[in-house]
Amino acid sequence: MSKGYFLIVAFVYLFIFTAPIHAATYYVSPVGNDSNSGTTEAQALRTFSAAMPKLHAGDSLILLDGTYTQTMTPVNAGSSSQWITVKAKNPGKAVIEDEHKRNGINFVDYIANPAYYNIEDLMITNALVGMDISAAYVNVRRVSIYADYYRFTQQIGQYPFLTHGIHIMADNVLVEDSILAGVMAKVLKILKSGNVTIRRTISDWRWFDGQLDLNSWPWSGGFNTYLA
Repeated sequence: MSKGYFLIVAFVYLFIFTAPIHAATYYVSPVGNDSNSGTTEAQALRTFSAAMPKLHAGDSLILLDGTYTQTMTPVNAGSSSQWITVKAKNPGKAVIEDEHKRNGINFVDYIANPAYYNIEDLMITNALVGMDISAAYVNVRRVSIYADYYRFTQQIGQYPFLTHGIHIMADNVLVEDSILAGVMAKVLKILKSGNVTIRRTISDWRWFDGQLDLNSWPWSGGFNTYLA
């Protein structure tokens, strides 16, 4: 066989086995449809339960503007070199509203640990737990988590003793440029964890003593939903 033949075979081998894997981007919308492909805004999926299984290492999920009354539960893990990213198309315009009935984003039942997930630019309101993180390597950036006392007592009829903004029980978690605010048991709870960084994050914890009616956002001067 000629030298040229071997060069061609070597080139094909290198192309097939070393070519980079192109990450995919998926979209979800409150007015989407789970029968769609999810690969364009016009073909956006409707539910997190349809979108999350599609995500693999390096992929992204973009939440279009609107209110999502559902829990987001990751299914597949990223990798140390290819994290999975979940983010709002427009910061603060994608709202996970949990009506004091559900968790917002739930890593508790995660099937793979570590997770290698970036969660960015979302707002989570009135969740039992805004984010429950029990998988390592999760970055939370520019996320606002807010709980409303008035709505809770009117809808549930009891004080929110077991509610948390973010609950962390995992290593290598980052929370930065975020806001944790409202009436809940704890805005941030960290247990049995290592290498957890909380950076440039505002917490405004209000006790549920029946004296405050916090049914507007923001309610305190100088607060911005997303920090510059």
